[in-house]
Order: sequence, then C-alpha cells, then structure tokens
Amino acid sequence: MKTKEDLENKASANEFLRECLHRLKKDFGNVSAVHLSRKLGVPRTTIGRIENREVETPDFINALKIVRAKCNDETVYEFISKFYPQMAATFKAVYSGNTNVPFVSMDSEAFFEDSGTYEFMLMASTKKRFTEQMVLDHYGKRGLAKVNELIEQGILKKQDGAIILAQGNINAGQETVHRLFQNLIAFNYDVSSFANKNNWLTVQYESVDKEKVLPAMMGIMRDANQKIRELLQAPTSRGNDVVWAGLSADTIDKFTSTYNQLTA
Repeated sequence: MKTKEDLENKASANEFLRECLHRLKKDFGNVSAVHLSRKLGVPRTTIGRIENREVETPDFINALKIVRAKCNDETVYEFISKFYPQMAATFKAVYSGNTNVPFVSMDSEAFFEDSGTYEFMLMASTKKRFTEQMVLDHYGKRGLAKVNELIEQGILKKQDGAIILAQGNINAGQETVHRLFQNLIAFNYDVSSFANKNNWLTVQYESVDKEKVLPAMMGIMRDANQKIRELLQAPTSRGNDVVWAGLSADTIDKFTSTYNQLTA
C-alpha cells in the first residue's frame, strides 16, 4: 500500500483497516473472512465488525496485526500516530533508542514464540557467531534439520559460515514478546542456581491506587530498560555468553469493580 497518501485520506482507523482487509483478501487469493482470521490471528468477529463499520477505532492489538500484514513499517508507525496517539507515545517510550529498527516479519514471529525454535531465533539475532556445528553439538540432528528448514523458508540465512536472521535487526510486537518471555522464564531461568550465579527473579505486589503507582512504575522501568539496553550494546560488553533480561508490570483487574462498589 502507499505510505502516507492512503493514510492521509482516511478519516478513521476503521476506514483504513477495511481497505487493508479488502486488499489482504485479494493478496491471499480472494479468501474468506474465516481464512483471513486464521491467517492474521484476528478473531472473525473483529474482522466482521470492522468490515460492517460497527466500530470506528478497533482494539489496538488486532488493528496492529491487520496493518502490519499489509503495510510497511513507515505506514505502521504513521497509522499508530494518527489513530492511536497514546499508543504512539508508549511505543516511543518502550522502544526508546530502538525506534528505527523494523518489526520482525509476521512470518518470523511464530518461530520466536515456538518453544522448539525460539532459541535458534535468539542465537541468530545476537552478535554471537551461531554455526551449524554449534546447532549439531547442542541440539543434535533434529535441531539441525529444524534450522535448515528455517533457512529454506527464508526465516534464517547463512552468511560467511554463520547462521543469522534473514531480516536483520528487529523489534517485536507485544504478543511475541509475551510468549518469548514465557519461554525464557520456563526454559532458560535456572531456579536451582539462584544465589550461586548472577541470575535474578523477583515479584512484588500490593493493593494500591494504580493511577498513582503505575505511571511512576513505568518511568522506573523505562529507565531500567534503557540502561540494560546500553549495557548489552556497549562494545566493552562483547563476549560469547547470551544474557537476557525482561521487565513486566500489570494489574489484576478482576476485583476492581467490586471494590469500587464497596467504597462508593
């Protein structure tokens, strides 16, 4: 799709998304809405509500999936800025210092989320030299077969004897980060070595006023995220160990309405 011309002529997110859906159906061979729903990972009901003009500004996560499937990164960021300005500000904060890095392709996302392939994707996207021999030594013939399959699909590629991401450096959407984080906690956090090596896992929680606490907490986490990125990217930090870190915060909202009624 055109970058700014298409977007500037649209008065609502719905109008732009309907055009994206129309073109995607044609791209995939005039498929049905059901098929498109499966392809994009967007509920059929959401697609129907967009196509029937029942919602002017659909929920952000599903809207982003639709736009990313059809548009280049420049258009994606323009779309977010125009129709979801609050999310645009959040993106700039979360991806501070990393906003010019493109999103990982939707074809590649599944392999970052899959517990059987995410380590290959991580290794291939670091500065560590990741080779076929390393795959064979640590993952065996089955692992090597999977890596070769990813190369055949154009997800990974060989370059100067190393295996790297075909797309180069990338950012990832929230769903991909969510599942990747789950995999890292489940399979790459060594609980048995806590206090015997430099690993860290902590959870804190309390009943508070989220309108006061969360903005302050987000500021603390953004600062920490930036410092961690700078440390990992510093030339003096180069080495052969793959170190990961993650930050997360949210609320348990299921009791909110009950408490509000009790205190009203």
